[in-house]
Amino acid sequence: RGGRVPLPSDAAAPRIVAGAVLAYVALFGTMSVLRHRTLHTYLDTAVESQLVANLAAGHGPVSSIQGALHDGRENVLLQHAPLAYGALAWLWKLFPSVSLLRLVWVACIAAGGWVVFRLAERVVPPGEAALAALAYLLHPTVQFASVFEIHALTLATPLVGWCFLQGWDGRARPFWMAGILALLAREDAAPLVGLSCAALL
Repeated sequence: RGGRVPLPSDAAAPRIVAGAVLAYVALFGTMSVLRHRTLHTYLDTAVESQLVANLAAGHGPVSSIQGALHDGRENVLLQHAPLAYGALAWLWKLFPSVSLLRLVWVACIAAGGWVVFRLAERVVPPGEAALAALAYLLHPTVQFASVFEIHALTLATPLVGWCFLQGWDGRARPFWMAGILALLAREDAAPLVGLSCAALL
């Protein structure tokens, strides 16, 4: 009535957001894997997956694909520092699958929906915070990032948000832990981590 959007109850809001995140992973994870298996992925997926595979095999952070594009500079660290790929290398040793990597990327993006919900709860009731999380999950650019390519910066998405959340709550140790993890995912997350410091002050 009156054109108002019906809001979830405060008690149901966390369950709705959690269900939406899981549904997002199931739907866009399937789409992402199918996109790869039907040969509709491009350069980033090739470079990132080869990098993880080389790390798992003990060859270091190198990519021959990147070397062919950048005057033979195969060492990825000459351009970026995705140090979190060391953890993904252990996953690759257990399950050497590009499809699994794509599922990890989708899950990281989807986790941002829960972070948005927790952040929004600080300023609005849980029902309205749930709408903010759903808006994040339904945003075209978020969905595009989930199915197009895999990229190191994507891993930092929930970590930067979690960093800001811990700063908002004044929890210094979890704040710095989340910030460091975000920087390990990709060094150019630094501006966002720096802005998050304002929440801690």
